[in-house]
Amino acid sequence: MSRPYLGVLLDGNTKPEEMYVFPIDREGWNYYPLAQSLPEGRHSVQLVKLSETHHSVVKVKSLTMNGELIKPALVNCACRIRTIEFIGDSITAGFGINCKTEDGPFCPKEQDGWRSYAALTARQLNARFFVIAHSGWGVYKSPYGERMPDIYEYTYDKGEYWDFLSNPVDLVVVNLGTKDCSRILMWIL
Repeated sequence: MSRPYLGVLLDGNTKPEEMYVFPIDREGWNYYPLAQSLPEGRHSVQLVKLSETHHSVVKVKSLTMNGELIKPALVNCACRIRTIEFIGDSITAGFGINCKTEDGPFCPKEQDGWRSYAALTARQLNARFFVIAHSGWGVYKSPYGERMPDIYEYTYDKGEYWDFLSNPVDLVVVNLGTKDCSRILMWIL
């Protein structure tokens, strides 16, 4: 398991270059300050997981703050008028977006789901969005064994099914197939 990377955006900011990015560098329950020394007034804090879930899991046990909690304004709040579901592979997950070289090794630090086309599209359309993406997985064949149809109906834990009725979508975007033929000679031989 790799260490996950998270990002924090304050006060409605959505600019990736102004995001505070940090790794979860210890196992177990730990305290991570998301914002400190903010001026008096209303503030919003948005926590974003940047690296793919299948390589690094993050669970939030609690949030602690000084001040009064006002009705939260979540990124995926009901005030957004449409919902988009993105199903894809590394392109959808944001693999390599922060990589300094063209063909660097797999590294969660270089993934950035917030800069992926899925997140950018949803923000441009003021839409809620869900991303089901896994680097290297195909539809029919996969060089790594499992395929997207093997996991689509589940949450992170394969023992728990995703509740599609409680999470309806207006549009589904599928960007799969890159890995189905990427190693075709290996499969033929």
